[in-house]
Amino acid sequence: MPFIPVLGKWATRVAAWALALGTVCGLGAWVMAQNPAAPPREIRLLGAAVFGPGEELRYRVHYGFINAGEALLTVDRRVREQADRPCYQVEVSGRTIGAFSRFMKIRNVWGTYLDTAQMKPLRAYRNIRENRYRLDEDLQFDYARRLVSVKRTERKDTAYRIPNPVFDIVSGYYFLRQVDYSQLAPGTVMSLDAYFDDAQYKFKVRFVGREAVKTKFGRVSALVLSPIMPDNSFFDGENAIRLWMSDDANRVPLKVSAELLVGSVDLDLEDYRGTRRPLAVFKD
Repeated sequence: MPFIPVLGKWATRVAAWALALGTVCGLGAWVMAQNPAAPPREIRLLGAAVFGPGEELRYRVHYGFINAGEALLTVDRRVREQADRPCYQVEVSGRTIGAFSRFMKIRNVWGTYLDTAQMKPLRAYRNIRENRYRLDEDLQFDYARRLVSVKRTERKDTAYRIPNPVFDIVSGYYFLRQVDYSQLAPGTVMSLDAYFDDAQYKFKVRFVGREAVKTKFGRVSALVLSPIMPDNSFFDGENAIRLWMSDDANRVPLKVSAELLVGSVDLDLEDYRGTRRPLAVFKD
């Protein structure tokens, strides 16, 4: 099975990528909708937070019937402090399991300190462990000076100019959970500012609409999002990834499907706890 090393490497990357809507970028907090029939306008946010301390979401990553990895999203039980501001400490971790782990052992963690009031990151970090490869990175966001300070293994400390605000890969997804989708028409494309790996990006996500999705807990009404992919040699087309997020008070990511050039990698919610409210499930 020569594809196992490649899929083993990408399985958890796809998991974290899709959940955060891009390992190649973070998401800008000032999100602007672009609809061909209307001028850009600022996206509205929900008034009440859809997540909070103690939330834990666990996922299974699989290639067809083959279990490839596990992903875990957690919000620390304690409200932390960063730059004299209260913050949620949020982490996304991914690891390969089973046969995939024998060929490509991955233990990766992405984290952020997200300002509880302004919903923007004040600090972000990642700890990458892929076989013998190691990377540790710490980002400090200074919005007053519009700089991000970067500390990374085996490299001099650096700083880069950023917009105010700018999001890393994890905090961007949690911000996206707060969007008021009742104000958006299906097909609306959101153009998002982004920062990742010493560079700024523009990233686009389409709000596809609403549909019921089957989960291990029952059917759930879901919001469907699809990041618009640039040309690449891994994903199959610009609409290769879809994310289903519960259309309730929790906005829990339920499922992610990534169409590859050969087959697909899927991510399904396996367990959840600490959500603001019980998941709204419709039993068949």
